Amino acid sequence: MMARKKTISSKRLRNRQIDRNDSKRFASKISLAMVVVGATIGLVAVANKWIAREGLHTIVIKGNLVLDTSEVLAQSDIPDSVRLKALDLEEIEKRLSAHPFIAKAVAWEGGNGSLVLEVEERIPVVVAIVDGKPLYLDQQGVALPFRFGVASPDVPLLIGIFADGEIDSLKALEAIGVVETLRGYSDLLYRRIAEVHRSDDGVYTFRLTDNGVPVIAGLAGEIGPRLPKLEAFLTEVLPYKGAHSLRSVDLRWRGQVVVRWKEERKVT
Repeated sequence: MMARKKTISSKRLRNRQIDRNDSKRFASKISLAMVVVGATIGLVAVANKWIAREGLHTIVIKGNLVLDTSEVLAQSDIPDSVRLKALDLEEIEKRLSAHPFIAKAVAWEGGNGSLVLEVEERIPVVVAIVDGKPLYLDQQGVALPFRFGVASPDVPLLIGIFADGEIDSLKALEAIGVVETLRGYSDLLYRRIAEVHRSDDGVYTFRLTDNGVPVIAGLAGEIGPRLPKLEAFLTEVLPYKGAHSLRSVDLRWRGQVVVRWKEERKVT
């Protein structure tokens, strides 16, 4: 019986050789990719381990205008030689915000081992005279030291918020609300008010920085809608007549401003 000879074409041989080479290249790429991934994972692990051990090198204080940097730092109560990642940033913010003269605080990592503490100080919006001395109050009625007033000297004087020789907190907060209404409407208008008087019946009268001219504004809840009239009068009428000839202004009349000049009474 004659044996059959199996003939394989050269083309098929070449194809098999190409397949082997492709398999080798694919395996080589897989091996290289695994090495790269492994190295990357290793580097990330080392980096994370280094970051976790990174010490706190610098503390940057931002936003403080009146408070000394050392005061802010002391209030933060950050221990020495502490790891940056070990700090509880929310707890630091709470400690800073507990300072009576800090309204808001934010803490974050600034990179390169630094910690940034940004504070927002309380701002005086009014001043009252107590025992012959100025007492500055912020928008929440918090009493501030004199140095805050030195930093913000142009705030209106509150009059009529006392009861039995002491500040009546309800009257003070109502009056501060009126001032905040002024400030929220127009900072320029707010700067033109030198004094805010509250009468016993709750009627407010402003005194302008222009010659101390009185402006009767009405009850606290009525003042906001009347401010456009006051602004229009001060910007469009008063410059032509001059504050020197103005005696008083009354905003309580609907749709008009009642003005008393030194010569005669006019309605505009």
